Amino acid sequence: PIIATDWMYNKEIVKNGIHGILVPPHDPAALSEAILQLYNDRALALKYAHNCLNEARKYQPDAVLEELYAFLDDSVK
Repeated sequence: PIIATDWMYNKEIVKNGIHGILVPPHDPAALSEAILQLYNDRALALKYAHNCLNEARKYQPDAVLEELYAFLDDSVK
């Protein structure tokens, strides 16, 4: 699972409550709370970790290349 600050484009990559927890920048208390939340709620941490793995599979070379080849085939037609 991910714990990151809600800074710049992080929220476009990390979906709060799905892949992990986004905390406000420069807020050590919120960061501490997020760490403790995942430490104390192992089921939640595993859920977020599982969601991260599923998201990462979308970017595996086989999946990306398959999509690229399909796009190229369509553009040739």
